[in-house]
Amino acid sequence: MASRLDLLGRRWMTVAFGVALAIVPLSAGTKLAAAEPERAKPQSVQVLAYGFPGIDERDLGVMFTADLQRVEGSPRLFDDKLPPKRVTRNALDKQLFRASETKTVDAGAQFLFVGLGIQQTDSRDALVFHSRMVKEVITLDSAAPRLSNAVPSDAVFYLSEVHIGTTVDLTAEVDYVGATRQLSLLFTQGSVRAKDVQAKTSSRVQLRALGLTDFSGDGAFAMTLDEIRSSFRSDPAPIELVFRTLPGKSYEPPKKIEREIDDAGVKIGEGKTHDWRLPPGKYKVIGASSPNGVTAAWSGIAGCDRAAQSETRRFETTCSVRTAATLTIKNPTGWGLGPEEKVDLVVARLPEQIEVADADQQKLIKWFDRLVVTTVGNSNNCNNMAAGLHSLIDGSSDVLELARRHDEKSPAWLTAYLNEGAKKMTPALQKCASNASVKAAFDRIAAKKR
Repeated sequence: MASRLDLLGRRWMTVAFGVALAIVPLSAGTKLAAAEPERAKPQSVQVLAYGFPGIDERDLGVMFTADLQRVEGSPRLFDDKLPPKRVTRNALDKQLFRASETKTVDAGAQFLFVGLGIQQTDSRDALVFHSRMVKEVITLDSAAPRLSNAVPSDAVFYLSEVHIGTTVDLTAEVDYVGATRQLSLLFTQGSVRAKDVQAKTSSRVQLRALGLTDFSGDGAFAMTLDEIRSSFRSDPAPIELVFRTLPGKSYEPPKKIEREIDDAGVKIGEGKTHDWRLPPGKYKVIGASSPNGVTAAWSGIAGCDRAAQSETRRFETTCSVRTAATLTIKNPTGWGLGPEEKVDLVVARLPEQIEVADADQQKLIKWFDRLVVTTVGNSNNCNNMAAGLHSLIDGSSDVLELARRHDEKSPAWLTAYLNEGAKKMTPALQKCASNASVKAAFDRIAAKKR
């Protein structure tokens, strides 16, 4: 038979756990609604022509799906006799595109859209140094599209412009932790050579060109893009395509992945820590450290798809952060004689919307955290524990009333967090199971939440 002490401990643990569960039943939180695209104005996306072989001005007015696949058999939007408008240009410019988390270099180049542009896959960057000479713009947009009931339901875009000219692109794909900044510095210098990029970084490098004949990857690898342009004969070709939404159609591009943190070379001394504060959201976290490794931990409510590791030189995880939280990186050695760690950290906000703690939940979580700290922190002094608990309860009638008024089912992430807190309190409550004042404190909590 269980002892009286064990029974009392279980009873009061049940009361404490009941408080945890009473805090849980709140509204399910607020999910941010995606902004509706403006339907009155046509939307357009501009894409490099590499991913669309065989498309030229003869395809003006042809319809395409939302992912820019040709709608086979669909009627043209313009009269075949309508001559396209041709605008002569002779402008040379350079652009640097950056596509985070692209699956491959080819996909990165194909999907470097204005307004599109991101595929969420592996932790890679594709940087594209795009040097172009546009000689002619061919368009039919001066005429209104001719629509009919024959327009397929999956048709969203039509080809509205074709840019004719020449282009040279240097593409580098790289693990974006640490190496990205070095790569970006090379590219911004302007006179970058493919062989230099490959020699100074661990990136996969490609050279491609449109509108230039006798293009040799071997010879061009040692040249700058300007040198390539001056050394090879030009034969203008479609280099960029512009797709425009059909009247009455709208398009919402994929959300871009934004980097909340992009810190390279952060130095953390032995036994020291470095903190980064983050608002609620879903994040991809990637870190690398040398020479020995670091540990990573969260404060606040953050659920990650990979469990926290011991000292490691590389970590990668996706975390759902429900409340404002702090990510702490620590150089864990403790003898005072070890080397400092050099840390590269990238934290990218993912476009996925998650349920986060609302104002009421945040208030209750804060109160529950104080309950855990008061209980655990006084595990060796039951009288101090009792005094701290009574003081916490005296100023918390509004919080307990809040818990009482909410009886909806709790979200799983909050239940898990409160369960963990209750587990932390268990040993301390067992030690103080015979303290009448501690018992009275939890009886007060139970009475107020009824």
